Amino acid sequence: DAPHGTVYVPVYGAMSELPEAYGRGYMAKYDPDSAWWTFNFLNQWVQLRYNLIHAEMATEQSRLENLSMSQQQLIEAQALALGDKEARVAKLEEWANSNANSILDSWKSLTNYLIGKYTNGWVISFEGASKDGAVVAPGYS
Repeated sequence: DAPHGTVYVPVYGAMSELPEAYGRGYMAKYDPDSAWWTFNFLNQWVQLRYNLIHAEMATEQSRLENLSMSQQQLIEAQALALGDKEARVAKLEEWANSNANSILDSWKSLTNYLIGKYTNGWVISFEGASKDGAVVAPGYS
């Protein structure tokens, strides 16, 4: 519900369908399969330790948005090369929906990572491939 806590996802006005996750959910009822709740949940988590967590979220947000923009330019050029308007729209819709789902999957993975790393006000760090985390109290270590 905040622009700084979400990823802009390209869609086209001519699209006839969006991925299901982008059209489901209610603000008053948590739904982990809703795109709105996926973005909103992480944004709420970030607010708990904004000074530590936001930078990591913003880095992934920028990566995903930049990737979308670069892919969008390529896919639009490919679509324009198609002679039929319906084929152009279908190509753009297929890419936009695939991209939207990919962004959602990436955001869910980021959420899971950040929940583990920033738990109960602590910063949990993992060294190498070890699953044993070292707890660090920010400002006291």
